[in-house]
Amino acid sequence: MTTTAAIICEYNPFHRGHACQIRRIREEFGSDTRIIALMSGNYVQRGLPAMTDKFTRAEAAVRCGVDLVLSFPFPYCVSGADYFARHAVSLIAALGIADVLSFGCESEDADLLMRVAAYLGTTEYEHSLKKSLSSRENNRSFAEAREAVLCARFPEATSAFLRAPNNTLALSYLAALSHTDLRPHFVVRAVPHHAETIVDGVTSASHIRALISEGRTEEAFSALPSACADLLRDRLSSGTVSADDAVFSSFVLSSLRLQGFPDDVFESSKDLRARILRRLMAVSCYSDLVRLSVSATYSAARVRRAILHACFGISAECGRGSPAFTQVLAMNEVGRQMLKEIKSRGRLEVLTKPADARLLSQTASAQASREAAADSVYSCFF
Repeated sequence: MTTTAAIICEYNPFHRGHACQIRRIREEFGSDTRIIALMSGNYVQRGLPAMTDKFTRAEAAVRCGVDLVLSFPFPYCVSGADYFARHAVSLIAALGIADVLSFGCESEDADLLMRVAAYLGTTEYEHSLKKSLSSRENNRSFAEAREAVLCARFPEATSAFLRAPNNTLALSYLAALSHTDLRPHFVVRAVPHHAETIVDGVTSASHIRALISEGRTEEAFSALPSACADLLRDRLSSGTVSADDAVFSSFVLSSLRLQGFPDDVFESSKDLRARILRRLMAVSCYSDLVRLSVSATYSAARVRRAILHACFGISAECGRGSPAFTQVLAMNEVGRQMLKEIKSRGRLEVLTKPADARLLSQTASAQASREAAADSVYSCFF
C-alpha cells in the first residue's frame, strides 16, 4: 500500500537539506511514496515576511519532489512552537490521507525525544512547570522554566538538546501526534539550524537569505537544487525575491503609531505590550524596536510575532480558534489525485482558487479574509 507522508515546512527557500528529507522519505517508505507539504504562507513563524511569496515557494517544492503543497494559514503559522505544532498537526490529520509526519531534529536519540514528549502531556509536568514559573526569585522565561523542569526529570536531556530549534519543534510535534494516528519520521539535520557556511552544497535557510540580501545571489543559489535556483533566478529578475526590510519597517512603525497596540493581541501580554509601547516613539526602525523590547522573558521571535499580530489586528480570540480551511498552492498529477481524496475523505475545507472563497463556511471565510488582507500588504514589501 502506498504511503502518504506529510511535511510541515516554510521552504524559505527550498534548499538541498529539504531535498535530502524528501529523498530519505522515499528511501524509507518506497519510491512511490506520496508527499504532501503543509507550508507557511507569506509570513513565517519567527514573525517576519517570507523571503518570497507562497506560490513561488510552493512551485519550487513541487519542482523538487513534493506532490501537493497546501497552506498553513495565517496567523496560525506565526505562533510559538507548541501552538504552531498543535494546529499544523491537527490540520494534517483532518486531511484524512496522511500516514506519516516527517520532521527534522538535531538529535539522533529518537527514544529520548519521544520520552520527553510523552512527559510533556502529563499532569506532573504541568504542575512542575507552573511551580517553576511562579517562583519569582528565578525570574525565568517560559523556555527557561520548561528547560529546568525537563532537565530535572531527564538528566540525559542537556540544555543543548532542549534548546536546539528543531528538537524544540520535534517535541511539540510528537506531543501533538499523540492525539492522532500519524506516525513520526525523524530526519537528523546535516547542518546546524543557523549555519553560516556552505559545506558540500548544504547550508541553512537563514544563511541563504543573508547571502541574497547581500547581493551574493549565485553563491546562495549554489546551495539550492537547480530547479529551485532557476525559478528564484527568474523571480529575482522581476523583483519578487527578498522582501525590502525598509518598507516592512515603515509599515510596522506606521501601523503601530497610527492604530496603537490593542490590549488583547494574540500571543502577547500586558507586560510585553507595555515594553513595546514604551519604545515605539523613540525608535527609527523596526529592528531597533525588536532589539529594545527583548528581555530575559521575551525572545526576539516572540516580540516579532506580537508586533506582527498587532499590526494586523489579530486578537487572542482570533488565535484561539483552529484552522478551518487550507489553500492549494501547487501540485503535480499525483497531487491532483491526493486532492480528490482529501475532498472526499477529509474534514477540512479546501480552497482551490480565490474566487471560491465565497463558498466557504462562515468561520473559514473569516479566516480566509484575514489571510487575504495580510497577503495584500505583503505584496507591498517588494
